[in-house]
Order: sequence, then C-alpha cells, then structure tokens
Amino acid sequence: MAKDSARGATARELLDALRHYRDGAGVTNAQLVKHGDGLLNDSTVGRYLPVRRDAVSPGTWPDWTRFVEPVLLACLKVQKISEQSLEHRRVMDEWIEFYTRLGGVRPQSVAPGQPRLVTMPRPDLRHRIVGRDSALRALRKLLRLGEPNATNVPPVTLRGLGGIGKTTLAMVLSDERAVTDTLPDGVLWVSLGPKPPIHALLDQWARRLEVDLLGEEDNGARSEQLRKNVRDRHYLIVVDDVWEPAHARYFDIGGPWSRTLYTTREINVLSPPSHAYPVDVLEPGAALDLLTDLAPEAVEQDRTAAEDLCRRMEYLPLGIKLAGLDLAMAVVPGRIRRLVQGLIEESERRLALPQEEGRLGLGDGPVPLGAILGMSVDRLSDEDRERFADLGVFGGEPRTWTIRMVAEFWECSEEEAEDTVSNLARRGLVERQADDRYWMHALLADYADALAGQMP
Repeated sequence: MAKDSARGATARELLDALRHYRDGAGVTNAQLVKHGDGLLNDSTVGRYLPVRRDAVSPGTWPDWTRFVEPVLLACLKVQKISEQSLEHRRVMDEWIEFYTRLGGVRPQSVAPGQPRLVTMPRPDLRHRIVGRDSALRALRKLLRLGEPNATNVPPVTLRGLGGIGKTTLAMVLSDERAVTDTLPDGVLWVSLGPKPPIHALLDQWARRLEVDLLGEEDNGARSEQLRKNVRDRHYLIVVDDVWEPAHARYFDIGGPWSRTLYTTREINVLSPPSHAYPVDVLEPGAALDLLTDLAPEAVEQDRTAAEDLCRRMEYLPLGIKLAGLDLAMAVVPGRIRRLVQGLIEESERRLALPQEEGRLGLGDGPVPLGAILGMSVDRLSDEDRERFADLGVFGGEPRTWTIRMVAEFWECSEEEAEDTVSNLARRGLVERQADDRYWMHALLADYADALAGQMP
C-alpha cells in the first residue's frame, strides 16, 4: 500500500506539472483533443490516481506516448515552436528527464537518426534580438557553419564586458538551422562562472552522453574519457562564461568534426587571435528598438527621453533590457515619465535594476545590475580595486584618458599605472582605443563611483 501511495503521489506530481505547463502555454482542452489521449480533464486524469488497495482499478502510470507526449506536442504547436528546432528537442528532453525521474520508462528523446540535443539553456527570446545580424554572420563564417565536411575548425571566442549579450548571442546562434544542418549531433553547453564545480559539470555531460565516469576521480581523466566518446561526432560545444582558461580546457572535448565556441568577459587565450570576436554595445537605433520592444508606452510618450535613457545606458543590452522591463511594470503615464527621468539622472537607480533569473557566481535569486558589472572588480587586488574606484571621476564615453594621466592621478609611477591598467583591461573593465587612450563604459563608471563612496 505504501508503494502504491508513493506511486500515486509521483503520478499526481507529473499531472500537476503537465497542467501547469499547459496553462502557461495557453493551451485549452479543446486543442488537446486533436492530439489523442492527452486530455487533462478530471475523468481522464482520474484513472491514473486511484492507487488505493481497495480500488476497483489500482491505477496505471501515465503512459508517455499516449498521454504525456500529446500534451507536450500540443503546447509546442500552440507556441509555434518548430519540430525541427533545438528548442523543440530541448523541451522534450527536459520532460523525458522529469518523467523518468518520477518512475516512468525512458522513451527516446528524438527519432532515430535525428540530431540529439545534449544540454543547453532555454533562451529567453520573448523579445526581438536586435542589432546582432553582422555578429551572427561573422560567427557562422568563423565556425564554418554550412560546411559539414570542414574539419579541425579553430575555436571561436566571444569576448566583451558583462551584460553585453555574449550568452544571448551564443544561444541565438545555437538555435539556428545552420547549426542543426552542419552539426547534427546537437549542442553541448556548459556555463562555468567564476568558481565552477568542474567535477559535477563533467558528470552532467557524462549522464547526457551516457558515458561511464565511475572510477575516474581526476578531472583531467574524466575530460579525456568524454573526449574519446565524442571524437567522431558532430557537436557545437559552447563553453559559456569562462573566467579562467584552465577551467575551459576540461570542456574542450571536441574531435575534428565538432566546433567550439567560448564566451568570456576577460582577455583569455582561448582561440587564435583571428577567431576572437569582440562583442560591442548596440548601435543607437538598435538600442532604441530593444527598449521599444520592452516598454513601448515609455518610448511612445517621450521618444527623446527614451533616446537619452539608451545613451545614458551607453547602449549596453543588459542595462536597456532591465530598464525596459522595469518601465513595462508602470501603467500610469506620469509615473512612466518619472521613472525614465530617474533612470537618466540617478546612477543608484540604474545600478539597482534587478535581473530576476540570477547569475552564476551571484546566487539563484534576483541580482542588481551593479552586482553583475562588479563581478570582475571583485577579482582585482585591493590596490587595483581602489584605483578602479578612482576612475569613476573620468566617467564614460566620450571621456578618455592616458597612462600618464592616471599615473599622476593615482600618484604612482607610469610602470605601476601600466600594470594596473593592464589588469583592468584583462578583466574587461576598461578598453583601449586609438592613440593609446583608454575609456570605461558609463555604467562601470557609475559602479566605480558607488564603490569609491563605500571605501574608507
């Protein structure tokens, strides 16, 4: 009886999760009727739940093919997610993992001979990805997508400051048909962060690849075992958010047919210089398009103020996204105008804009924009952190400065100033421009000012 009760509880958990997913996708029972036995009404669900010993029918486990899969397919169809897309396979694979964890018999995630997605985060593409067409074209060329017979393609590194959209760009690329056609085994994705659990992340890949790593405690040996398994396969391997080259090497497991893409905010030797692609801020028009997608009422009410806000965010995608989401919550016209003006004038408001989904290295809950930008600062020495804070007085673009200027400002030798600036540039905190001049993004200047105010 205890066993039947436990099975009934897991069946109830599965059915509740399906109902939640159905409701979130906006699917009605009328639409489910077209997909077979996946109808989620009380009479259909009831046959799976009477697991009491004295029940006329003890209940059966919801069959994947006749019950669970039809619900998922109906939801995906209503959301207009193509059966050929990685997003479609990602959803199905996630539900298969959930279904088997609860006690169901593992079905095949995709039909034999079809590409198999191994692991990849679900992209948040509710709004348009703007201003990245040239970057996507460049990445397709560097990775030689569309050339399935190309071998030993050098890895490509996306590099840029925090919040500039490297991960989003990698996700958009990974979901393209060009990847599916060129690399039919799918996408291997791992996100590292400043202190990655290498052992656990290798285990995650091993489970999805069905590779036995038991007995292999050394991470180097575990990585080599995975490399042997995928040597002759065609994967896009994405190693996201790299902070240390040594961490990334454990996941460099592709053979001659695979392609590898890294993302990092630091200057790391991860690929040949010819295959390093710097991700820049958005063009002004694209930045305004992004803000319009997120907060159309704010832009419609005062286009000039919206343009000023994009300029004050210095066209950083994450900053504009968080500002747009914040503005979208306001429905009173007067309040929208006040919020826009406050974001333009007050650095504290800009830095406090929250990202709801958390960030690797900063926990799972909401984190403010300032904390995301400050992750690189936390890795500096105490002295370099103080000097970074001092740079807030220079502000962002268009104000630039030279090594000699900051050496006088920091009251140190030019050699010491060069060392500090080199460390800041390596962490993605300052950028070198023409004529040996340097600049700091306006939001980083805001952060530097705030940091200076906290120092004794």
